[in-house]
Amino acid sequence: MKRLCLVVLSLVLVLTSCENKREFTLLQTLEGHTFVVNTAFFSSNADRALSASSDFSIKLWNIESGHCIETFKGHSGEVWSANFSPDETKIVSASQDATVKIWDANSGTCLKNLTGHNAVVKYAVFFPDGTKIVSGAKDGEIKIWNANTGSCISTLEVPYNYQVNHISFSQNGEKIIFSAEDGRVYLWDVIADSCVLSWYAHSLGVKTAFYNSDGNRIISAGGDGKVKIWDAERGTCLKTFTGEKYAVYSLNEDFIAVIVDDEIWIYDVETEEKIQTLSGHGNFINSIMYSSDGKSIISASDDYTIKIWGELNADDIL
Repeated sequence: MKRLCLVVLSLVLVLTSCENKREFTLLQTLEGHTFVVNTAFFSSNADRALSASSDFSIKLWNIESGHCIETFKGHSGEVWSANFSPDETKIVSASQDATVKIWDANSGTCLKNLTGHNAVVKYAVFFPDGTKIVSGAKDGEIKIWNANTGSCISTLEVPYNYQVNHISFSQNGEKIIFSAEDGRVYLWDVIADSCVLSWYAHSLGVKTAFYNSDGNRIISAGGDGKVKIWDAERGTCLKTFTGEKYAVYSLNEDFIAVIVDDEIWIYDVETEEKIQTLSGHGNFINSIMYSSDGKSIISASDDYTIKIWGELNADDIL
């Protein structure tokens, strides 16, 4: 069993592609889950959304109509994450029931039930080429699976069994970021099959961390109420913002969006000035993500709902 050089529990933040004289407004509220929604993500063209909930289910949504297209049931515990495969024909989910499941995105049928974890699985995601899946659990165990056969290829371990909170890839698929409860960010080189860098990032765990498009910056969100931008080669902190749980880059990477309790705050990265606050959820927000064109944000909340926020030209609102 291989050990990571260090693990992370991260907050998530998001970079937007806002243009001048543009602002976000609430466009749609998706209702149907009967308990906390843990994550919600757009499809590649943002016409659909995928949500994972503590009501033991996953839902696929039509963004324009706001209707639920399909409900995926089969987990016997809270579902902590659900992600599309690169071609969006499959879905992978991670659950409190210690399993990872692969689903047919069109029929809702469970294709594979991946067993082998001995604790709650917090996150699971496909490799960028769709051939493998990587999952991380509460006991610090990370597994890489063959996405076609469902067999476990290898097992990694976070030092001292700290919980893995989130997993993401670089744009070229050559590096993986593991965010862990020990407050560290771990960078895993896929080709070398080893941890190439890790650093202490947040005092209360790293909730999420993402590369920017060039792979030279990483944005992390922690349990300490801070969002940080890092030099990806050295692990040195370049900027710090107020925020928690989730953070990612937008299309042009001029802005970031962060979670603060039940609100989304949007910052100008260069000036570090907060330029907008998005309010509307009735309880804590758990995840946020930009659409691929940077014109929409999706948020998942403890209030059992998912909200879609759209970027509108200020001239059109006057």
